[in-house]
Amino acid sequence: DDDDDDDDDDGAGWFDVDRACSYTLNVSAQEIESGAPNDETASSAAESLRQHGFVILQPLVVGSSSIISREDVVALNDAGETYLNELLDGVKAKGFDPSRDIFRFSEICSRARAGLRYDYTRPEHEDVKARVTPNGARAHTQWQTLEKLIAPWVEPILARAYVDETFTVKSVGCVTSEPGAPEQHFHSDGRIFGIVNVFVPLVATSADAAQGTAFIHGSHRWDHDAAYVTSKEARKQAAAPRCLPEMPTPGSLLLYDYRVMHKGGANHSRKRRPLAYVMYGAKDAADSWNFPHNDSVWDENSTGVL
Repeated sequence: DDDDDDDDDDGAGWFDVDRACSYTLNVSAQEIESGAPNDETASSAAESLRQHGFVILQPLVVGSSSIISREDVVALNDAGETYLNELLDGVKAKGFDPSRDIFRFSEICSRARAGLRYDYTRPEHEDVKARVTPNGARAHTQWQTLEKLIAPWVEPILARAYVDETFTVKSVGCVTSEPGAPEQHFHSDGRIFGIVNVFVPLVATSADAAQGTAFIHGSHRWDHDAAYVTSKEARKQAAAPRCLPEMPTPGSLLLYDYRVMHKGGANHSRKRRPLAYVMYGAKDAADSWNFPHNDSVWDENSTGVL
């Protein structure tokens, strides 16, 4: 029986954190001032992305100037929150209860019943783009600014991590958990190679309060399409090391492979917890799993159901 083979160091789920590189990189004030990582930081971040499936870049001193400035963080938060409120009103007008129901529109989706987490994005379909509201256009402008600000940081990392691939921006948006949002279960955002998400926290998160995003080290290398998982692989996956990184400075960067297993923590605070994001993809990689292409919340004929 293959399941009774001795547990070697190969196979799904195995990861030795003690022998791996660091997944949290403290960037210098000089790098933040220049608007880009130095060669050593970019190479270290690329190695973490390959090994762990994720990497965090944040300022060395908590509370100091971050990669994304305080002014830009405030502008992103304000525009995003106003747009989210408008979108949720649109969802309610469709007969959904956003606090309870699952729904998927081109602009916004909620993937879990009573999940209290909303992913809202800039649609790419021309018919949906034509329906954008002024609040939506304002949020899109802020996300486009974020896209430009993080490019000098992210692109050198991706070029080192995936030397045979060329990455471009596939989507931008924000994920917000409402007060009272429950903890998610571990999941991957998708199964295909070639997509990297970049999260930018717009508020501080604390590992002590289990507020942030937890990861399973090296899980991007698991076979997520396997029709059958052996007992040995299941044991290794269950025992794979987890971490809950703390990101105390808004405007820091979290890069993670689309396939890595992760989960958002519960929001026990009285305030929303927004994460702006930019999704990068290789040439033929695209995310069609999370948002329908042409089902606008502002279209009287849309359903919000996949």
